[in-house]
Amino acid sequence: MLSSRCRPGRRKPGRRTPAVSGHAGKAPLPAIVDAAGVGRYPADIETAVYFCCVEAVQNAARYAPQSTVHIQLRESAEDVSFEITDDGPGFDESRAPSSADGGGLQRMADRLAALGGSIHIDSCPGSGTTVAGRIPVNPVTAAPGPAAPGPAGGAATSSARPAAPSPPQPAPA
Repeated sequence: MLSSRCRPGRRKPGRRTPAVSGHAGKAPLPAIVDAAGVGRYPADIETAVYFCCVEAVQNAARYAPQSTVHIQLRESAEDVSFEITDDGPGFDESRAPSSADGGGLQRMADRLAALGGSIHIDSCPGSGTTVAGRIPVNPVTAAPGPAAPGPAGGAATSSARPAAPSPPQPAPA
């Protein structure tokens, strides 16, 4: 379960401290987590979602310290998604750090893109900020427990097709 890991990538039997909730509980601002019904995913997906949530909460604490943060984790047949919203002062998106600056928003975008996912930032001065991300999943990816990495960071897949025959080799002279 995405929300029941103390540390993504490291399982602790019997441990039920939710990872995202655990981090939110340590944040220096009020944070409300809604992760009801979110299941388990391969470690790469859980880790990406966890660290994107951590980065967004840290940004809210840094730039909107008087706000309340709402964290939602959701899943569907197509994807796993998250949304972090604060009621802080917001910012002008055109003045956000560029990818060349290597800022946290770009690191989140890179982490999600590596798994075929995406991120959307919605903010303007005076209206708070929402950071929403999603990572596509499929029945193989959403299987319980960790999955071996496969193509494009997804779960390993198998094929029932036999390998293509080798091209004919020239006869020795």
